[in-house]
Amino acid sequence: MAEQYNDDVIILYDEDGNDIRFRFLDELEQNGERYVALCPEDEMDTDAAEVLFFQIQTDKETGDEILAVVESPKLLDKLFVRFKELHEDEFTFRG
Repeated sequence: MAEQYNDDVIILYDEDGNDIRFRFLDELEQNGERYVALCPEDEMDTDAAEVLFFQIQTDKETGDEILAVVESPKLLDKLFVRFKELHEDEFTFRG
């Protein structure tokens, strides 16, 4: 998954080359690893907005930073709890 940065908008490309625009919400650290919290741009001002987390990794061949999908449900829960603690005054959280 390739990415392109533009201020607070991050464009990720899926396996078919389609671009998906995200808004950058925050960068978090967990157990010495770096993560970003993103929201699909078309959901930003809706009640259905989701926060998605990606791990920031370094591409071994190019040295560029890349974003990798976080698949561990336990880690996702920890990241979301941390995100809620940091942003409880900015966002309304359900559930």
